[in-house]
Amino acid sequence: MASSGRCSIIAPIHLADKQHWVLSRFDRSNDVVHVYDSLSPTGIDGQVRAFILLLITTLAMHDPVPTIHSCHCPLQAAEEDSGIAVIVNALNIMTGNGRLGVDSNKNYTL
Repeated sequence: MASSGRCSIIAPIHLADKQHWVLSRFDRSNDVVHVYDSLSPTGIDGQVRAFILLLITTLAMHDPVPTIHSCHCPLQAAEEDSGIAVIVNALNIMTGNGRLGVDSNKNYTL
């Protein structure tokens, strides 16, 4: 995804043991990885952090390693809704935060 001189890569991450999806956005211009987790809005799961660091190392994306930042997003109402939450968050990012009318202060009810 590139616009206005920015370069971001949006990647869903599947946590198989938890049957949960998390969205990550690699912001290369600011050396930050944003993580959108609809079950854990205040922290970053250790498995997600390890996967991101492995991906960065494998792709030799950065030296030094970028900051990994947890981003606020709505919480999902049901355990099985993480895939839908990832899609909604990705669309919200790609269209410019706020254009989809997603209220990040309200939880997902699918």
